[in-house]
Amino acid sequence: MVKEQELEGIVLKKEDSKYRPGTRSNNWIKIINYQHEHVYITSMT
Repeated sequence: MVKEQELEGIVLKKEDSKYRPGTRSNNWIKIINYQHEHVYITSMT
């Protein structure tokens, strides 16, 4: 669904974890939906 809707990603969290602003932990994990484009440079001045 994330790819179909072209969303940035989703966040997974442990059920009993608490939100703590400004900190990082392994209780919250962001899964990024990387979007790539193939481009070709045909001319450069």
